[in-house]
Amino acid sequence: VEQGVFDLILNWNPSENFSSYINYTYVWTDEATGPYEGGSDPSGWGISAAGRYAFTDRLGLALRAEWVEDTHALWALGENQFFPPGFPIGDIDNNTENEIWGITGTVDYELTDNLVVKSEIRYDHVSCIKSSGGGCGGSAGFPGSSGPDARRSQWLAGVEAVYNF
Repeated sequence: VEQGVFDLILNWNPSENFSSYINYTYVWTDEATGPYEGGSDPSGWGISAAGRYAFTDRLGLALRAEWVEDTHALWALGENQFFPPGFPIGDIDNNTENEIWGITGTVDYELTDNLVVKSEIRYDHVSCIKSSGGGCGGSAGFPGSSGPDARRSQWLAGVEAVYNF
């Protein structure tokens, strides 16, 4: 089996207060396995872009956008070798394409030299697109939902504390 990952990251930090990056990843395999055997060669790609602006030495705001596209059921190969069970891949076959995108906003505040508190809000959306023959049936959704009424988008919020050694 020939398979691989190509990953490219470009950083751009035009000032002391602003930093950004763009990340592109392409994943492929030449052999579909299990129920997808004999079908097209699965592949997928993703791109993300992010930027962070430091308003002060302690306070910053970041924004990140991500897009992932799966062709020919790459994310569902074998025993879900790329993602854990329950990931929103839909009711798939080898002719299935998935698109997943999200956007995240983060506010970070440095409480001490070693302790940073971050608050995030994130929106995710998944689409399952039938390319030809079988596939989706409108069943792509986030864990805990399936079928025609599957939840295809979600909001998440979180707070975290990071201690740097």
